[in-house]
Amino acid sequence: MIEASDIISTPDSGYRVENFEKLIAGSDLVVIGTVDKVHPATNRNISSDKSDPFYAVYTDLDIKAEQIIFGEINQGTQDMFKMKQLGGLYDGKEYPTYEPILEEGKTYLFFLATFDKLGIPEEPYTLVGTDEIVVPVEDGIVKFHPSLTLTDPLSTKQIKDETSTNHEVVLKIDDVIAEVVRIDNYLPEPIYNIDNYLPDMPDPDNK
Repeated sequence: MIEASDIISTPDSGYRVENFEKLIAGSDLVVIGTVDKVHPATNRNISSDKSDPFYAVYTDLDIKAEQIIFGEINQGTQDMFKMKQLGGLYDGKEYPTYEPILEEGKTYLFFLATFDKLGIPEEPYTLVGTDEIVVPVEDGIVKFHPSLTLTDPLSTKQIKDETSTNHEVVLKIDDVIAEVVRIDNYLPEPIYNIDNYLPDMPDPDNK
């Protein structure tokens, strides 16, 4: 039986993204999508070595892809895939998240990573970074967390938002898409060693 104390809340890629370029570099898929369904939170052993369990509570979400900016959806279909967020309400207890659980029916700009590099491709996509990457898309506008440093082309295109109370970075989605494509075209692949920003987990080759 799994005790509550055995369930941890270590994020998959909950590292602080310093700038927009690193956000792109850490992503396997960038897509505009709408949350089709939010599933009840579950806990599961995400370790590739099931004899050395690594439990965490996650909320799975079904995402309808509206526009793929770069990358390919490698699970589900080309217009519907599954992602997960750390935390959620499980067994009467609220487990913490780095970002709020996304809402059904709302559209977001997603920066996503897979677990392919760890040998567990069946795990759903996960968000890259922490607060910076919860990016709603509404009326052609996106708002990034103010901690994200923009590249020069984007920093000159910020929209002044008199209604903002938390200093979000407000941009036109078309400008963001153009900058994502520009950065992806010149970045080396891969730019990151995944071990630098994922938690310690068993080597998938030593099962």
